[in-house]
Amino acid sequence: MGDASPVALIRRAGLQVTAVSSAAAIEATLASQQENLAIGIEFAAAIAGVALAMLALVLSAYFGGRRYEYEAASFEALGAKLRNVVATLAFEYGAVVLCAATVGMAVGLGLLAATNSFVTAPAGGPAATGLVVDWPAIAAAAIVAAASLAGTLLVATMRIRRLSPAAVLRGEPE
Repeated sequence: MGDASPVALIRRAGLQVTAVSSAAAIEATLASQQENLAIGIEFAAAIAGVALAMLALVLSAYFGGRRYEYEAASFEALGAKLRNVVATLAFEYGAVVLCAATVGMAVGLGLLAATNSFVTAPAGGPAATGLVVDWPAIAAAAIVAAASLAGTLLVATMRIRRLSPAAVLRGEPE
C-alpha cells in the first residue's frame, strides 16, 4: 500500500489496524441484498414527500391568506366569533391534510403492489417477506403533518385577529 497509505500512517501513529476493506468489497456486500440499498432511498423519498406536502400546505395558507382574511372579515361582520372562524379554517385544512394523506397512502400502496412482484430475494428467487409497513415512520410523518397544520393554523389565527373587518371588506390596505 505504500507510504501514502492510510494504514501505514495509522500504524506510524501507534494505533493498531485490525482489518482493511476496500470500497468495492463493501459495495458488493451491500449490493448482494437489495433491501440494504432500498431502505435509505425509500426513507429519503418519504422524508422528501412529507416535506413537500407540508410546504404545499404552508404555501397554500400563505398565498390564500388574503381570501381567508376576506372570509374571516365577512364572518365577523355577520356576527361570528373568532373561534368559529378558526374552527372553520381548521376543518378546511384538516380535510385537505386528511385527503392528501389518504391519496398518498393509496398511491404508495398501489406502487408497492405494482412493484412487489419484481422484488427478488438475495438468493435470486421471489421475495417471501411480504408487505412490511414501517408504522413508526408513518407515525412520525403524521406528527410532522399535525405540527405543520397546527403552525399554519396559528399563523392564520394571528393574521385573522389583527384584521379590521371594515377595512378588509372595503378593500383598503391595512
